[in-house]
Amino acid sequence: MFTNYWGFFPYVRIASLFRMDVIGGGASSPRRNLRRSASLSALAVITVLVIVVTVFSVRGSPKQQQATAATAQLLPGGVGQTKPLQGDLLKDALALESLLVDLETKLAKLKSVVDGDENDVAKDPSKQRRFSLKNHPTAGSENTIFVAMGNLRDTQCASTLQLMYGVAAQPSLVYAGVVESREPADPSCVSALPECQTELFCPRDNIRLRNVPMSEARGPTHARYLATLLYRGQKYILLVDAHTVFLPQWDQSLLSTYARLPRTARKVISQPLAVEENRTNFYCSAAIDPAGAMPELAVGVVPLPAAPMRTPWVAQQFLFADALLLLEVPVDPFLDFVQGTADDVLLSARLWTHKWDVFAMPLPPLLHKGTLRTTAPGAGLELQAESMKRVQYLMHVFRKDTGTVMTGSEQLSPRAKSELGLYGMGHKRTLDSFYVATRINPKSHIIDSSKWCPKDTKSGPKAGGQGDEVSR
Repeated sequence: MFTNYWGFFPYVRIASLFRMDVIGGGASSPRRNLRRSASLSALAVITVLVIVVTVFSVRGSPKQQQATAATAQLLPGGVGQTKPLQGDLLKDALALESLLVDLETKLAKLKSVVDGDENDVAKDPSKQRRFSLKNHPTAGSENTIFVAMGNLRDTQCASTLQLMYGVAAQPSLVYAGVVESREPADPSCVSALPECQTELFCPRDNIRLRNVPMSEARGPTHARYLATLLYRGQKYILLVDAHTVFLPQWDQSLLSTYARLPRTARKVISQPLAVEENRTNFYCSAAIDPAGAMPELAVGVVPLPAAPMRTPWVAQQFLFADALLLLEVPVDPFLDFVQGTADDVLLSARLWTHKWDVFAMPLPPLLHKGTLRTTAPGAGLELQAESMKRVQYLMHVFRKDTGTVMTGSEQLSPRAKSELGLYGMGHKRTLDSFYVATRINPKSHIIDSSKWCPKDTKSGPKAGGQGDEVSR
């Protein structure tokens, strides 16, 4: 192909045309990447055209084959000794030449648009603040975090959001979905954030807010579900309460810890949060309430581990994972006013059966502020009872006295039966293996939690108590 003039010529022109970016060199940038992409795309188009013309010249009529053979003698004849192109071969070469000239003109225009007028910027530096690929805060980053937060008359929500953006290492990569239910006199979650003016980045631009009337509120788990509906394609997901303290560079701490976990796509960082720094909490023990047959988890203060540790339990007051979790194990919207830690137990089992592994951090970069637990209103008690039956059914718990299943499908209300396939157990691990891994006997109600936490763990209060309570 390269023995004739018209087969060799386009590559000489292309090498000259794209000499600044095809081979590259230097630091990468959005503008350089865009030029390189355009150059490589153009190179692919020209290459295809050359191949097509070559095929037609080789497999064409005898006359075309004779012309092709004649051009093979153009270059070997010596330096400066060439023969003029004739007939169809000349037309092909001229067409390619015209195409390359047109492409060169278009690429020059593209480069001008992408780079902007650097002379004008040099004369007037304020023009550098215009929107462009170069100065956009999120350009080229995949470390975006979506924070899902539910607010049920929580007066600390505004300060939580303000601190979340104020101490983040890269606040422009943090997005929030907030669902709040409040009375008219209550402050909004965004009330402490400044209004957006002329700043290049403004936290309010990254916050999606949904207001739910108090009469429609159905507890913290349902609020989390609504908050996840505000997700818009970020890389990671973080579930937190509206009364959370974010420590400096919390986002970088989570990302770096997550990157050091075992190489698997399905991993979660989660644990109950401490109320003061330099303490680490795990779910370390549990007791089964005979009336509900569900484990009620209790918090333990553990010695600081040297590295993240596997744990069977998640705490939805702090859960960080790849956003793939929202697709595979979405938050259950049918758990209204769930009691105690039943929603954490259920989500832990769902994650296990979908083959997600849970890890706890040595020192999470967040703290938990104590707050009063939201209780179900009178009209919500019936919804609460339905939700607990849904949890019992999915967890397949038994009565201790009779050894029979606590809740069968015939005992579920239509709402409690809704979408059990989507919000139920997975098929990659069995529920029985979850009980084996956690050393819980759902029939005898015997729990061996000795392997949940390291030795020398100090007992903490049962979830729902005072101090390090797991409230939501």
